[in-house]
Amino acid sequence: MIDRNLGRACFCFLGTLSLIGCLTASCSQVSDYSEPVTVTPDGLLHLGWTWPKEDTGLLLWWTVAVGPDDVFYLTDSEGTLHCIAAAGEERWHYHGDYEFASPPVIGGDGTVLYFVTSDDELYAVGTDGQLKWVFEANQVVRSMPVVAPDGTVYVQTETGGYRIFPDGVAEPFPWPEWASPTDFAIGGQGYLYVSLIGADGVQILNPEGQLFKHCELQDFLYSGPVIGTDGTFFYTSYTPEDGIIIIAQDMECSVLWRYPTGEECGEMGCPLVASEDGAVYVGQQYGRILALDASTGHMTWQQDTDSAAGDILDLALGDDFVFAASSGAELLALDRETGERVWSDLMYEANLPGSPQITSKGELAIVHGDCLQVYTADETLAYQGPTPVPPPVDTAQAEKEITSFLLDFVIEYEIGGTIDYIQSSGQAWVDAPPDANIIVWAPVREGPDDEYFAPLDTDRPIRVWWYADGNLTETEDKLKSIEEYQQRYMNAPSSDIWAWGFYDFGILSITESRQEAEVYVGASCGPLCGHGYRYTLRRSLGGDWWI
Repeated sequence: MIDRNLGRACFCFLGTLSLIGCLTASCSQVSDYSEPVTVTPDGLLHLGWTWPKEDTGLLLWWTVAVGPDDVFYLTDSEGTLHCIAAAGEERWHYHGDYEFASPPVIGGDGTVLYFVTSDDELYAVGTDGQLKWVFEANQVVRSMPVVAPDGTVYVQTETGGYRIFPDGVAEPFPWPEWASPTDFAIGGQGYLYVSLIGADGVQILNPEGQLFKHCELQDFLYSGPVIGTDGTFFYTSYTPEDGIIIIAQDMECSVLWRYPTGEECGEMGCPLVASEDGAVYVGQQYGRILALDASTGHMTWQQDTDSAAGDILDLALGDDFVFAASSGAELLALDRETGERVWSDLMYEANLPGSPQITSKGELAIVHGDCLQVYTADETLAYQGPTPVPPPVDTAQAEKEITSFLLDFVIEYEIGGTIDYIQSSGQAWVDAPPDANIIVWAPVREGPDDEYFAPLDTDRPIRVWWYADGNLTETEDKLKSIEEYQQRYMNAPSSDIWAWGFYDFGILSITESRQEAEVYVGASCGPLCGHGYRYTLRRSLGGDWWI
């Protein structure tokens, strides 16, 4: 399975809600399996139940709202809002007159759910499933709703924004020009902290929208802002000299401290959370998590959980533990005081996990593989999951699986074709159509590795395919196919030939466990144009390779 949900945290409203691209990939139902669940030795957490029980064919948003009574609320790809109680019982579902709906946000008193729709409306639905009111913005809504402590709801639009009171009455709210649609937060005093795109600043607005402070930032804002209990805000920035920097500024814009990590964030950014007891937690690449004293900026602990876990995508705070979800589809729990890793679980699906949420009972809820999954310490609840697929028996089998994955990847995401292709063999270049593409599996180039140049030797191809009109044809004469393609389509192409058509990939390394690999994928339209990327692949417990 290929997961292209790399923009899962960007909720973009550009004319209409771009919801589908931010939903999780399909979930494999596992009711036919009977492998017993292994509970962690200390009984901390194990997968207790999932929802839905049967394959519905619907996709789920990446995040779930948790009510004070530990009832779960989430929306699917058809815009239906679902209410799920303990052990996966669906109490009710709601769908209004719209096509798509955002994830729900629950109000402070835990009785109302808010979401925006593809019709640029804000819906308020009670936790009993009854519609309370609908507000029509009559212009493009650009942000998720954010709820203040007093129940007031704020949304950003293309020309400003609104604040909507709990009874549904709305009035214009002067969101700043160039305000980010994602990088904003609301503090306990009801003040709104808004990051400005490209302006290296954060504006602090009072509940009525009046400017309280315009804070210049120390370098640009990379992730954040996150608001502390006293109005202090935290964010990350970056310089080549210091790497990722964690910065704290107070409501008067004074810089309280600046902590250079010397490290990089992952591709999904550096998730930040601040606790009520005065700590800041930051996730980075390679499974690294930092804990800092919020008042001084001194590091209290650093934990390199596991480089194989991938980048830390999201963090959530329980009473005693920091929970993390990683790009390697792994869940982690660390002791909040010491940083000691006390629990982990490798998820089954080849897919990025959603945002973890903590219930009042200390349970962990997360959307993964198009299922709501709830982890619990209750030993009376134990989900019977699938038997993991054994790893490849040797390197040759691993290469076969990876090659199949990379062919699908190049055809679907680089070329833009369908992966439901027909395979054949022969001398494909003889009657190749004008829009033909060539795909080369090449070995690693001999000599020192250079990250700035393609690491593959296409003069010694392992296998070569032509792709056109939904047909993938493996060529018998590999070198002649490459030479013919270059002469016909790259050296002197006619005006009606699509320039981008030469694709190559290679397997740079495979781990001893044959569960992870480093690969390279490149594309070219000639000697002076092209691009290439190195990817880390992981094989899921279900036997699928994914980025």
